[in-house]
Amino acid sequence: WNRPLKICYQDHHLAVVVKPQGISVQGAEGLTLQRSDLFLQLENAHVFKPIAVHRLDCMTGGLLLVAKSKIIEGKLKQLFQLRKCKKRYRALVFGRLVEKGDCMVREPVGGKPTETRYQVLYHSRSSDTLAGGWITVVDLFPITGRRHQLRRHLKYLGHPIWGDRRYAAYPKTSKIDKNPDVFLKKKIEDDPHARLCLYAMEIAFPHPATGKELTVIMDEPEWLKALVSYQEKLWLEGDNAAELSSKNENKKDKPSN
Repeated sequence: WNRPLKICYQDHHLAVVVKPQGISVQGAEGLTLQRSDLFLQLENAHVFKPIAVHRLDCMTGGLLLVAKSKIIEGKLKQLFQLRKCKKRYRALVFGRLVEKGDCMVREPVGGKPTETRYQVLYHSRSSDTLAGGWITVVDLFPITGRRHQLRRHLKYLGHPIWGDRRYAAYPKTSKIDKNPDVFLKKKIEDDPHARLCLYAMEIAFPHPATGKELTVIMDEPEWLKALVSYQEKLWLEGDNAAELSSKNENKKDKPSN
């Protein structure tokens, strides 16, 4: 992977970049952002190699906060420890998650108290065997920061994330290609399950140098919108189209009051 990172915000002290799916932030093996030269495109990188102050799972993409000095790194990590750094993720999950308004999951992860707030945005149709006729787009707001917290909480709710080979009911032999280049080349129609449908879309925190609240937001990825539309298209083109047409005809035949 040698494509430049998309930079959503940067100043003299820090940057917020978009982490590609399929590449780890840190780790002992393989290609990682921290061991690559990708952070060197940031301003002042010749003085201090920027360092990520939190992690995203390898297959999760989206906003990543990067420090440009040791002092700022320490201050940003302290903000995470004090839970003053707020994040919002968007996910596509299997099934029809029906809760309305602000909802909360409080299910321990690894024996530790863990909390996730979530909001259902909308539902759409899908003929995929794991979907049960429905898929749901949801925003997730982690209160705590445990490993795989969002993925495990959605499995606990009975609505695992689309493309999650670990926590959804995929066949044991089903594997995902952890190559970010593959995602750019594959079409939704060729492999709808190629990506983990979890994306970090918003991050907000007090700027460590100024104390002013800083919020960075990115748009929903186009591939996610395309996946939802493609699933609805398949559902309409399948046997469900006749069922939908029949229901509409029945409504027309009913006398009005």
